[in-house]
Amino acid sequence: MQNYIFFTDSSCDLPANVFNTEGAQYYGLFYTIDGNMQIQHSLDDSVGTKAFYSAIRQGKLPQTSQINVEEFKGAWEPILQSGKDVLYYGLSGGLSGTYSSACLAAKDLMEKHPDRRVEVVDSLSGSGILGLVYYLGLKKYMHGASLDELKMWLEQMRMCVVGLYTADDLNHLKRGGRISAAAASFGTLLNIKPLLTMNNEGHVQSIEKIKTRKKVFKRMVDLITTLQVKGVGDLSDTIQITHGDCEQDALDLKELILKKNKNIRTVLISDLGPIIGTHLGANCLGLNFIGKERLG
Repeated sequence: MQNYIFFTDSSCDLPANVFNTEGAQYYGLFYTIDGNMQIQHSLDDSVGTKAFYSAIRQGKLPQTSQINVEEFKGAWEPILQSGKDVLYYGLSGGLSGTYSSACLAAKDLMEKHPDRRVEVVDSLSGSGILGLVYYLGLKKYMHGASLDELKMWLEQMRMCVVGLYTADDLNHLKRGGRISAAAASFGTLLNIKPLLTMNNEGHVQSIEKIKTRKKVFKRMVDLITTLQVKGVGDLSDTIQITHGDCEQDALDLKELILKKNKNIRTVLISDLGPIIGTHLGANCLGLNFIGKERLG
């Protein structure tokens, strides 16, 4: 059994059964919709996720809240008191103040418990871009990687994971300041779907504008076929697809990918939860895989 706990947060959008592994834990992030603040307790809360996207389709405007310093300290101090350390790989500091809160909590706790360690790694990402690296890192954790070994690996791999995302409703991107009001109106009129990624600084970036959703899927398949690393075990045979209440689209994308990429053995399909879904809206879709480097 490892002498540290490997933490992430609910923005990872991984299937909940991933966390059946001893020592793997996540902290639920907060979101508010229709005036009610909620915490994403379960990653497999399909009822809650469907209700969230149903509210969005009805015109409700959700908001997200960062985890504050005291909440991190409350989660981590009992672990330190039990004689274990903490390694946290969480939501991009470019998207949320959660990373800064985690750093401050780590500093306070290590001053209080000088014989213990709390290490924080900025994923520079969110959703499946974060989740895929955590999932692969968890395998190293299970095989006995030390805290220092896993931390170094995470810092390297975060620059190699590629995330391709598309949004069906451009108004959510407009509201979050990702695109201008004029671009949202023009894009909606012409049925243009942006292809988005996370750049090296952990910010959302539009890399292409493609007409029709079907063509976006085709472009995703082309890019994974071209950019995914080959012949390196789990890094090249595992992908993650996340969806905002459009599971059939996720299954269709999986089928298209597997037809052209025979090396892929593991496909994780999961809900794109409320934290990132707030900024992408219903019917958003993400594809995540390991490449030689990030796009953007």
